[in-house]
Amino acid sequence: MIDEEMAEENNTGVALSSEIMALGNFFGNVSSSVVLINVQGGPSTTLMTTELKELLAKTERDNNFFIFNVHQQQTKAPEKLATALTLASANEMNQESIDNIARVIQHFKVQDKKVYVLGIGYGAYLTQELIVREGNNIADSYLLMAGRLDMPEVIAQSFSEGNTGGFINGKTPFTGAPSTSTEVEKNQNKLLGSLANNRYTVALAKYNDLTNVTYCFGTEDESFGQLSQNERALLITRQANILEWEGGHEETIENLLDMGFSTAF
Repeated sequence: MIDEEMAEENNTGVALSSEIMALGNFFGNVSSSVVLINVQGGPSTTLMTTELKELLAKTERDNNFFIFNVHQQQTKAPEKLATALTLASANEMNQESIDNIARVIQHFKVQDKKVYVLGIGYGAYLTQELIVREGNNIADSYLLMAGRLDMPEVIAQSFSEGNTGGFINGKTPFTGAPSTSTEVEKNQNKLLGSLANNRYTVALAKYNDLTNVTYCFGTEDESFGQLSQNERALLITRQANILEWEGGHEETIENLLDMGFSTAF
C-alpha cells in the first residue's frame, strides 16, 4: 500500500522515503501502476535526466510510467573518480551501484507496482550483474540496449587498465593507450572493465527462463561489437527476446527503443 502522507509530502503521488528520494531523479505519470527504473550508460559522473527525457520522447510508452533515474556511485559521489582506482575498487563501486538499483526496485515492489528496468550500454552491464546477483524476478521485465554478454578479452583487459577500446564495423576489436585521458576517464574505463571481464553467457546460464529480458544489439556497434555465436545461443536457449539493428551504438538505441519498449513492456 502507498503511504499517502509520504506521497503528499514529496508532491509525487507515490510513496518515496527520504532514502529513496536521495537515490535518483524521478518524473512521469504519478498515477501509474508501472515504475520504469533507468540504469544509465556511460559510465557518466552526472545523472543524465534531461537526456533520458529526450530519449524517452522517441517512444509513446513513456507517458504511461512513473520514471526513476537511479544514481550510480560515480554520479552520487563523482569525487571518487578523481584519484586512480584499482580494479577491485571499481568493482566495489559497481556493486554499490547495483545495491542502489536493488533498493529502488524493492521499494516499489512492496507498493504492488510493476517494475520495469531499462539499461543502456554500461547500464546494461550493471543490470545484467543485478540479474546474476539478485535473480531475474527482482523486477518484472528488463530492456537491455547496446550492451554485451561476453566482451572480447582484449577489450575487457584494455578497459580494466583504464585504456580505451572499440570495434571496426562491429567486428574487429582495437585498443588504445590513454595518452590524453584524464584520471576520471581512466577510472570510468575501469568501471566498465570490471564488468566487461565477466562472462555472462556463463553467469546467466543458471537461469532456464529469461523470457522477461529483451536485448537490443547493433550489428555494427563500434563501442561493444556485435553478438558472438555463443552469446546468441545462450539468449536463444533461455528464450530471451533479441532485437537487432544494422547500425552502430547510438543508431541502435534510437532505432530500436520503441520496438524494444513494445517487446519488453
